[in-house]
Amino acid sequence: MRTRTFNPPARSSPYPQRERTKSARFASVSDSNTPVPPVVAAAAALKPPRRKLKQPPTTTTTATTTTPPLALNSPLFNGVNPAHLVRALRGIGRGNYPDAHGHLYLCIVQARNAAAHRGRVSSLVVCLLMLYSDNWLRLGVPSRAVISMEDALIAQEQIGEESEEDRRHATLAGIELRQLIESGKPTKTNLA
Repeated sequence: MRTRTFNPPARSSPYPQRERTKSARFASVSDSNTPVPPVVAAAAALKPPRRKLKQPPTTTTTATTTTPPLALNSPLFNGVNPAHLVRALRGIGRGNYPDAHGHLYLCIVQARNAAAHRGRVSSLVVCLLMLYSDNWLRLGVPSRAVISMEDALIAQEQIGEESEEDRRHATLAGIELRQLIESGKPTKTNLA
C-alpha cells in the first residue's frame, strides 16, 4: 500500500488549522485492482463545474449608464474621506437618508478635525452641519435637526470674516457637493 503524498495548499488564515474529522475512507489512494465504489464515482460525475468569475458583457448597452467618479477639487475637502462624502451625498440624492446619515456624520467629524489642524473652522463644516440638520428633518427627528442647525450657526459665527479666496473655495465646494447629490438621483430612462 502506498502512502498519501497529497500536500494541502498553503493557508493564509491566522488561525491554526483544525484536524480533519471526516473519514478519508474513499480519499486514500487505491490499488489498480480495487474498483472505485459506485457512490464515489457517481458523486464525482455529478460534481458541478467550478464557478468562473463573471466577465463584464462585451456588448455595450445604452440603457445602463454609469456615473463617472467625481473629483473633489476644492481644498476644503482636504482631510475628508471622499468615499464617505460621495456615499453620503449620493444617498441623499437617492432618498436613502438613514444610510447617508452615518456617512455624513463621519464627514463632519473628519472636516472638524481637519479644520482644527488648520487652526480655524471651515465653511465645509458649516455646510455639512446644515446638510446633517436637513437630514434629521427628513428622518423625522426635528429636535435633533434644531441642535444640528444651532451647531452650524455657532460654527458660522466662528468663521468670522472670509477672504475672497475662502469664498471662492466655498463656492467650488458647494458646486461639487450639489453635483454629488445630483449624481445620486436615479436617471429617468425611456421605458417605452
